[in-house]
Amino acid sequence: MITVVAAAVAAGCGGGTHATADSFWSSEPNEQGTTKPLRETEALSTEQAPTPLMAPASPLSAWVGVRHDLMLAPSPSRKERCSCLAVEVGDARDRRFQWAAGAPDIGSEAVAIALSARGVPCPGGDADEEKRRPSITAVDQEGSDVIVVVEELPGGRPLASGAVIPRPPKGGAIYVRGESARVPYAKAGAGLRCKVYP
Repeated sequence: MITVVAAAVAAGCGGGTHATADSFWSSEPNEQGTTKPLRETEALSTEQAPTPLMAPASPLSAWVGVRHDLMLAPSPSRKERCSCLAVEVGDARDRRFQWAAGAPDIGSEAVAIALSARGVPCPGGDADEEKRRPSITAVDQEGSDVIVVVEELPGGRPLASGAVIPRPPKGGAIYVRGESARVPYAKAGAGLRCKVYP
């Protein structure tokens, strides 16, 4: 089994920072010997500290980034937090989350976020919820706010339904927004973004 580890990559963008989900793709050969892209798993460790995705006032005690191994735990009664999306924010070990290989220790300066379009109404989205593929494509920082950007991912690529992000400082918040107006996810009253924390 191939184990791939990568640091989160940051790129300055205007007054904030931005990193895309594609920063965490790899063309390493898989077990079948092909070069089909694999998602890289970000290491969650305080040893050999990497460059963080964003640079908050104090250093994060964990690596942050878009995650393909984090999702919402199954639930018979999911609640729509943003248009077409169930969204949860909290500690990595929160029972609302499900990790592929167990919850990591992300420290107190970071939070986990996961989202899904399953089990919630989705006006403007595909009537077949199996075909709804919201995926986190980027995490931006605007002042004290953290913005999680969601795209409609084409079939055949693994969804990034979660992320580990810096906990916003006092006065800051976490928002989810669609990548474009065509995406049915996270439309708010003003059509820009949906507040999910605090």
